[in-house]
Amino acid sequence: MKNTSLSDLRGHLFDVIERLKEGNDPEADKADCIDIDRAKTIAAVAREVIQSAKVEVDAMKILSGRDDFNPKSHMSQSGVLSLNENN
Repeated sequence: MKNTSLSDLRGHLFDVIERLKEGNDPEADKADCIDIDRAKTIAAVAREVIQSAKVEVDAMKILSGRDDFNPKSHMSQSGVLSLNENN
């Protein structure tokens, strides 16, 4: 299973918006369009991903009082924050 970040999720959601807009263009290639029901399903799944990230952030707030807690490392590992090797 491919790991993705919240930044990736944002990109996918913006792609869905573009594909919905193309659905209103009579000259658009139908392969590039998406129907409203599928877009709603994608949005519902995205809400769940975002909600789970909020739970992780809340947990990090609680754990931040521990001496051995490294929020940057945890956020990177969980996908809440995308870090490249230079950070």
